[in-house]
Amino acid sequence: MKLLFTLIFSLLLLQLQAQKNNGTTILFEFDKSIVSDTSKQLINNFVKNNLLKSPYKIELRGHCDSSGPSNYNYLLSNKRVDSVYSFLLSEGIADSNIIIRKGYGEKKPLNLNATKEQRRLNRRVEIVIPSDNKLSGTSVTIDQVLSGTKLKSGDVITLKNLNFVSNTHTLIDESLPVLKKLLKIMKSNPSMVIKTEGHICCSAPDELDFIDTQTGIRDLSVARAKAVKDFLIKNKIKAKRVSYEGFGPSRPIFPFPENSEEERQANRRVEVIIVSM
Repeated sequence: MKLLFTLIFSLLLLQLQAQKNNGTTILFEFDKSIVSDTSKQLINNFVKNNLLKSPYKIELRGHCDSSGPSNYNYLLSNKRVDSVYSFLLSEGIADSNIIIRKGYGEKKPLNLNATKEQRRLNRRVEIVIPSDNKLSGTSVTIDQVLSGTKLKSGDVITLKNLNFVSNTHTLIDESLPVLKKLLKIMKSNPSMVIKTEGHICCSAPDELDFIDTQTGIRDLSVARAKAVKDFLIKNKIKAKRVSYEGFGPSRPIFPFPENSEEERQANRRVEVIIVSM
């Protein structure tokens, strides 16, 4: 009973995390490519709640854990994609709306494959709804805001000189001044609601997020966005005023591969989106 509860809870948690990034995740048993009844229900619910509401395009990305030969895992990941693809067609999803069907084998794990649970979470197919990369507001620097530039919903505040210890979500000491400026803006605008958005560099837009070496989880852009939120909350900003999200390498300012360290630095960033004023 405990094992069953843990399985169901993990499936729901993984699905909720995936839906935050415009998609959902289907898990598979070891060395299997059959979509389970539980996963069919998850897909069915996801289709009803998301894919039938408006026009869409989706991507299917298959993965394995690190067990077995690489060539075998590559074939298995593609079989898993084909299984999900066939079930989506049976649920009324048009073939023309599935724009990518690709298996990655063991090359894009969510974690370090160090435990049985980690390996289980890596045996998956991600159903992804690509995000719109276009932002509707104006991009301003934090110093422009402090100098009197008016903000509106949708505007983006760039946080220059906000840096982290390599491959972690730990902010370096030199980032404190820009964080204090953001804190000042939040306190000066008590009704302002924001979202912090994390991005990484040096990877193709369709690649997964990097692993945060502090946690072993492949969510570095998410963890860095959360680190900015945590700083604000620690300094008396109400949690309901700040949300966060990570986009991995999917929203670069400069196309991959970047041509200079300046371009890499520009892509490797946390931005503040004004949700409401």
